[in-house]
Amino acid sequence: MAGTHFRIDVDDTAAQAEHKRLIDPGEDVSMPFKIVGEYLLREMWPRRFAEKRSPDGIPWAPVNALYAARKRSGRATQDPGDARSRNPADLLQLTGEFGDYPRWQLDGNALEFGVNTRWATTHQFGDPSRNIPARPFMGMDEQDQAEARWIFVAWLFGR
Repeated sequence: MAGTHFRIDVDDTAAQAEHKRLIDPGEDVSMPFKIVGEYLLREMWPRRFAEKRSPDGIPWAPVNALYAARKRSGRATQDPGDARSRNPADLLQLTGEFGDYPRWQLDGNALEFGVNTRWATTHQFGDPSRNIPARPFMGMDEQDQAEARWIFVAWLFGR
C-alpha cells in the first residue's frame, strides 16, 4: 500500500504459541482482520478527525496564521468559489477528500490500513522545509487495540 499506512500482525512469541494451539494450520483467519479493517475505517478514522488528536492523544498543531488567512479567503484552494472548508480549525480537511481516502487490505495474515494520497506522509510526519508540523493520524490508540483484541477473541471462540 502506497502513501502512509500501518500494519497489524502478530509479532509476539506467547501470542504465536497460543495461536498455534487454538487455530489449525492453514485455517483461514482473514475474517477477524476484515472486521478490524472495517472498524478502523468506520469508527477509528472518523473519531481521529473529530478529536483532532494523534493515536497517542496529542492534539494536532493548529494551522499557522498565514495559512489560516489563506484558508479563510479561499486562496488555499485554486478556486475562490470553492465550497470547501474554510475554517482553520478543520485540520486536514481543506478539500474534505482526505477523510475519503483510507483503505485497508489483507496481506497474508496481516492487515494494512492506510491513506493513498501524496500529502498523507507530509501530514503524518510533518515537513519542516515547508513549515508543516506533524499531525499524526495513523495508528491505533488503546481503545482501538482493545477493540481489535475483542474482535479476535470473539472470532476465536465464536467460530
